[in-house]
Amino acid sequence: MGAKTSSNIQKQVLMVGLSGSGKTHFLYETYAFTGNSKDRETRGFNYELLDTEKGKIGVWDIGGNEIMREHWCYFYQNVEFSGVIFMVDASSEESLKNMSENKKLLTHLVNEEELRDIPFVAFFNMKPDKGETTADIVKDVSLNPIFQDFLKFLGKLKDRGIEIEIIKPDERNLTVTSRLRNWLTKVLEPS
Repeated sequence: MGAKTSSNIQKQVLMVGLSGSGKTHFLYETYAFTGNSKDRETRGFNYELLDTEKGKIGVWDIGGNEIMREHWCYFYQNVEFSGVIFMVDASSEESLKNMSENKKLLTHLVNEEELRDIPFVAFFNMKPDKGETTADIVKDVSLNPIFQDFLKFLGKLKDRGIEIEIIKPDERNLTVTSRLRNWLTKVLEPS
C-alpha cells in the first residue's frame, strides 16, 4: 500500500461512477463553483475542497471511462478516504442498461481492503431531457425491473453489513442535494 496523504483537511471523499453518470456536473452545480461545470467527459480527475458546517472536505471526482477505472485503485491506495460516493445514471432506459456494470464496479469497490470499512452512498442521478421533469423520469425508472434489481442488490450489500446509503429522487422529494450534503457532514464526524 502506498503512502497516505497527510494534510490539514479533515476528511477526503472519493466520487466514482461510470462515465457520463453526472459526477462532475453534480459536484460543480451542487457547490456553485460557477464556470467550472462541464458536460464533457472527465479524462483524469477533479479535486475540490468543500466547506461544510463541520469543516472542510476534499472531494476527488475521478473519471469513469474504462481507462480511468483501471486507475481508481491508485487513488484509494494512496489517499485515506472517509467515504465513497458512487454515482449512477438512472435517467433513461438507455442508462439503465449499464446497471450490470455498475453492480460489478460497486461489488469490487466495497471489497477493496482500503475501502472496506468506510461508508458508501449510491447516488442515483436522474437528469431530465428537454420537455421532461424529474418526476416523469422517477415514474418511468422506478417501475423498471432493471432498476428494481439494482435496488435489491444494494439491499443485499447492506445485509452483509456494508454501510451504504441510497439517495434517489422520488416524486415527493425531488431535492436530493441536501441529503447528500447531510451524508458528507456525517462523514466528517470523528471516527
